[in-house]
Amino acid sequence: MNWKNILSIAGGVLFAFAVILSVAGHSDTDFDNATVDISVAGQTWIDITPEQLSWTNVDPASVPDCDNTLNYCFDTTNGDSGVPRYGVEIENIGSKNISLIWLNTTYESSNPYASGLNTAYDAGNFVAVATGSGHGPESRASYYFVNRVEYNQSKWPIYLKLPTGTVSQGRLRDANYEWFWALVPGASGKCNASDAGLYFSDTSSASSIHNETQTGDTDLTDDANYAVTAGQFGIQERTFTTPEGDMNYTILIDPDCNYVVFDHWNPDFADVGFSANPAYTPYVWNSASAGNFTPGELAEIYVQTRVSYGVAQGNLKQGYLTVIASN
Repeated sequence: MNWKNILSIAGGVLFAFAVILSVAGHSDTDFDNATVDISVAGQTWIDITPEQLSWTNVDPASVPDCDNTLNYCFDTTNGDSGVPRYGVEIENIGSKNISLIWLNTTYESSNPYASGLNTAYDAGNFVAVATGSGHGPESRASYYFVNRVEYNQSKWPIYLKLPTGTVSQGRLRDANYEWFWALVPGASGKCNASDAGLYFSDTSSASSIHNETQTGDTDLTDDANYAVTAGQFGIQERTFTTPEGDMNYTILIDPDCNYVVFDHWNPDFADVGFSANPAYTPYVWNSASAGNFTPGELAEIYVQTRVSYGVAQGNLKQGYLTVIASN
């Protein structure tokens, strides 16, 4: 017997055995797939942060700072210049694209001025809003009332020169800026008629503003832009010039001549359904110009308050700023 060959064969067997043992020592692996299918329901949902805005110890006729201890307050003490304001984040937390976003604020059901009651004033009626990015616009003129309501005053100032037939007189009160208005009904006795008139003191010059340091314009009879567009509400568009710039409002006129609404961010006020001019009453978000507000997307608005002259001391009635979205 050739032992050399036997050993060679044995060595081969042993080698092969060793290889077999090495392969057998590894765990077997395998895989299979399970399909995952999810169908998401269509939901139009939004969320806003923060959910509470407050200002304390506010002087009349002022644009007060927000609470600078909060990280969504951007005011003059935080190194920003000019305009104190809250930043409010709007987020699409639903599953559907949103095409339109607009705002609504609460207001009083009757004239609160000269009532002597702090709770007669609705805090929502003093809210002004701007859109923008970063920390928001720095110009006061970029901030508009959402839908500020101003009522006929129970007593009219004797220094005003009013149009013949005036049945209601009031003011647009914007912190320390005031403009006077007067309503003259049409032949039907209604102020939403095409032959009615909404007259203002001069709104084209900052020197015509009324406040504690200047009388401003008090002659409403020479207003050539008094015409009213007839509708469920009477409609008039106005530009108000301030030292910081111009502000545009669509003005809605109560048919019974009791109040007017200075509308900027609420094209759907009281379900009027009027065709709002976007230069005067735009949407906060409009897909026609900005594209869809998609699920997960963020947008900012900036909020300040404009407390007027003649507001009674104490806590005002809690008001609401509402963000409305539609697809």
